[in-house]
Amino acid sequence: MTTDIEKCEELIRILFEKAKKRDEFEFCCTLLRVRGLESPGWDPLSESSQLAQQILSLIQAPVESSLRLRLTLFLYCHLTEMNDLYNIVGNMLRIIQGHRYTMNPFIASLHKSKIEARSPFSKIKRISEWANEVGFKEIGEFFTLSLVKQVRNAFFHSDYILTNDSFNIKHGEPVKIGDIYQQVIPYSWLIPRLELGINMGLFTINITLDNIRSYKKDKLVKGRLAADGGYIDIQLTVEKGYGLTGFKTPPDEELIKKA
Repeated sequence: MTTDIEKCEELIRILFEKAKKRDEFEFCCTLLRVRGLESPGWDPLSESSQLAQQILSLIQAPVESSLRLRLTLFLYCHLTEMNDLYNIVGNMLRIIQGHRYTMNPFIASLHKSKIEARSPFSKIKRISEWANEVGFKEIGEFFTLSLVKQVRNAFFHSDYILTNDSFNIKHGEPVKIGDIYQQVIPYSWLIPRLELGINMGLFTINITLDNIRSYKKDKLVKGRLAADGGYIDIQLTVEKGYGLTGFKTPPDEELIKKA
């Protein structure tokens, strides 16, 4: 699935570019995952990035193959469970549609069904729906392909056995492979999906952090923060050595100069 991984990464890159072009302020809110005023040290995405890099270093080290597989499963489950993975991609798709950033794009009030998407599986269904609407159908297909919820649940609940050739689910829900539901999951089928899920998660983390770091100086953009929902000038704030940190209403004299 190397080709699939590369294509998926390219699609996510294009998704970010289109969202930024459509509304840079809402794009930046998504990068920062704005939740209100917060002190430093409250960004779980940075923690996930560090954890992933540490686990990858162990996976790539000369260790027993069974340990490498268990570490791969652990990393896969961690990344596919991340709220930020789905929230970031979901918000980017909604921004392209013309919507504003929201802390949780999957709440009931934002969908015609009036049902909240809570699980990764239900969030992926919603992402697929939005992706279809804006011409990114393949992003939804890649998310769907990468999530094997039965394996993730079995691993989290210690309901699995690793053999030389397969991941066996003891009591949990079987996986449909072709036209057959089975609890013996061949590695030849499973591992490419684990790799796709891991790479999708890592790339989304990395491109988010890279975009944050890409801002080198304060910048004026338009944001829909006027009392009537209209656009006003917003100053994106940047910290040297870090990148984008937030935003504020610029001083009056800057608005005069700009005018």
